[in-house]
Amino acid sequence: GIAWTANKGVTVNSYLRSKTARHVYASGDCASAVPLGDRRSIHAGWTGFNVVRNALLPWFLRSRATHPFVPRVAYLDPEIAGAGMSAAECILRFGADGYDSFHVPEDGNDRADVESRERFTDANFVELRAEKISGRLLGASACGPAAAEIINEVCLALVNRLTVRQIARTLHAYPSHGYLLYRISTALAMQKISGLLAGCGVFGRFLGAQLRNFARVVTIFKFKWLPWKKQSMLKLSRWQAKGSSNALVLQTEKGRPSLLSFIDAYNNETLCTQILCGNNTSLDIRHGQREFTEWLDAKG
Repeated sequence: GIAWTANKGVTVNSYLRSKTARHVYASGDCASAVPLGDRRSIHAGWTGFNVVRNALLPWFLRSRATHPFVPRVAYLDPEIAGAGMSAAECILRFGADGYDSFHVPEDGNDRADVESRERFTDANFVELRAEKISGRLLGASACGPAAAEIINEVCLALVNRLTVRQIARTLHAYPSHGYLLYRISTALAMQKISGLLAGCGVFGRFLGAQLRNFARVVTIFKFKWLPWKKQSMLKLSRWQAKGSSNALVLQTEKGRPSLLSFIDAYNNETLCTQILCGNNTSLDIRHGQREFTEWLDAKG
């Protein structure tokens, strides 16, 4: 028979071929190999094409039928979009301090100032996440009138394994919506000396590459690869990822609700204590953080 589950569909391998009935293939939303978050119409078309190819061509011309980078877009007003690894996924893999992230709000940007009378701009933003040493793009999130178009460019960078330095060296039209992506990439690239050297010609890029190689060697001698250290870091990363996926709703001075992740609240010692103890600031802050940790763990 054909193995399947109610939640995931037909049980298939990476070629979208049934694991129990070798003559059966599945594509789109009914294939178990397609992650639930990637079940989009454009991805269904991609998997359909690759299923036909894998079914008709010999084994040496077959390949993985799912796409690693599927744009996720909600066509609201404004649009919300994302691609690649989310913040929680980055934290789970690299730790809270193991990757670079930069968040730029649209409010205050020249394009937003021009259109501020016509549309809402306060909540719009673009956020990039990149590897700390190499600068390779890991993922992005965007909210705004052209979030889908920005994420399309991000997907192009993800598929071709581009770095923030390469995006920063690509001029973007001003003041387009995609100019925010250029600004963030430039900011991330210029945070490090190797990124500054990338704009100093061929020899500068060579020196930057050597600095990154040196940084990789240094990480080896931090002995994070030892089993007991790796296990401890994985436990911490899981907790941090869970904290970043949950949010508190806080009331700002202007009366607008603001979202703050649990992990951000935990890192803010004063806020953490106030959340648990109200105005009782005499309580030991470390005790407040321990209580906050137990609260977060209890939320699953």
